[in-house]
Amino acid sequence: MASYRAPFVIHNPVIRPGECILVTGANGYIASHLIDQLLAAGYRVRGTVRDLNKYDWVGKFFNQRHEGGMFELALVNNMAADGAFDEVIRGMSGVCHVAIGGFSVDPNVIDYTVDSTKRLFEAASRQPSVKRFVYTSSITAAFGQYFDGMLTVDQNTWNKQVVEMLGAPPPSGLDMSNPITRALALYDASKVLAEWEVYTTQRGSMEVNSVLPGFTLGKILAPGFQGTPSSAFFLKLLWTGGVAEFSTIGAPLHIDVEDCARLHIAALLMPRVVNQRIFAAFTPVNSSMLLMMLQDLYPDAKFRMEGSDTRIMRCNMPNIQAAALLRQMGFPGYTSVKDSVKRLTHDIAPSLDQPLTSLGEQRPDSPQQAIG
Repeated sequence: MASYRAPFVIHNPVIRPGECILVTGANGYIASHLIDQLLAAGYRVRGTVRDLNKYDWVGKFFNQRHEGGMFELALVNNMAADGAFDEVIRGMSGVCHVAIGGFSVDPNVIDYTVDSTKRLFEAASRQPSVKRFVYTSSITAAFGQYFDGMLTVDQNTWNKQVVEMLGAPPPSGLDMSNPITRALALYDASKVLAEWEVYTTQRGSMEVNSVLPGFTLGKILAPGFQGTPSSAFFLKLLWTGGVAEFSTIGAPLHIDVEDCARLHIAALLMPRVVNQRIFAAFTPVNSSMLLMMLQDLYPDAKFRMEGSDTRIMRCNMPNIQAAALLRQMGFPGYTSVKDSVKRLTHDIAPSLDQPLTSLGEQRPDSPQQAIG
C-alpha cells in the first residue's frame, strides 16, 4: 500500500485514512481542492458529477495526480430524484455535500437545492457506516449585505430576510430585473433553506457540521477544465471592466479556496467539532481593493476604476473559531486576499483577456445541469 503524508494535522480523526468519503460536485472549485487534500492524506474518495461524459476528466485528473487508484468517479445526474444517492452512499464513512443546486435565474433552483440536500442527508442517515455529514452552505445563509454600523452574528443567525424579500415587490423586495441580483438572491435563499433542512432533519447517530464560505478566491486546481468557476467569475468581471456588475455582490468577506477546503476537512474529521456552523469568511473586500491588488500584480495592465465600490462591511462573527481550526491543523492562519488573487490569476491570466461569457450563457438551462 502507498504511504501518504497528510497536508494537514488532525489528532485522532473521527474517520481514519483508508476509509472512503463521498464528495458531491467533484468537478467544482471547492470540492476539487477538498478531494485533492483528502487523497493526499490517504483517504479514498468517491466524487459525484451530473454528467460522466462532460466530467470524465475528473477521474483521470485525480488518479494521475495521486497514486493508488484512490479516487472513484460516480454519476448522480439528478440529485433531487428519489433514491438518487442510495447506491453511491454505500460503504461511505463520511459525506461532504459541496455541489450547488445551480446559479440560475430559475426560481426552481431553490426547490432543487433543498430537495437534493434532503435526499442525500436522508440516505446518509440510513447508512450505518456514515459517521459525519458536512454541508457546504454560504456565509449568505447567515446574513446579507450590511453597511449600517457593526453587524453581530452567531451560530443562530440566519438570513431570513432574503427568503422574505424574494416574495416582496420592490422597493421592499429585491430588484429582480437584474439577472445577477436575481441569481444571487435565489442562491442565497436556497442555501438558507437547505442548511436549515440539515439541522432540523432527524439524523440518528450521524454527526453534522456545516461550512459557510465567503467570497472564495485562490488557485484553480485544473484551469484547463474548470475555467473560471464560482467566485472566480466575479474577479474576471473586474478584470474585463465589469465594475458595475461586480457591485451586485457589494463588499463580501474573503476566504481562500484552499483554506475553505481545509475547514471542510476540520468539519469532517475533528472529534470536537460537532453541530457547528463554521464561518469560513475573514477579510472584508470590495471592488476598489481588488482592482488595486490587480493593478499592483499586473502593472502593465489597465484596469477600470471608475464606479468601484469603497464600502466595507463591518461584522463581528465567530470566524475566530475557523482561524483557530486552521492553526490546529498546522497552518499559520488564513491566507491573505492578495495571495488568493495572485494564485487565482497566475495560471489563468491569459484567458482573462478573452471576452467574458454573459450570465445568460454561463447559467445552466435548468438546475439539474448546473455545475456543482
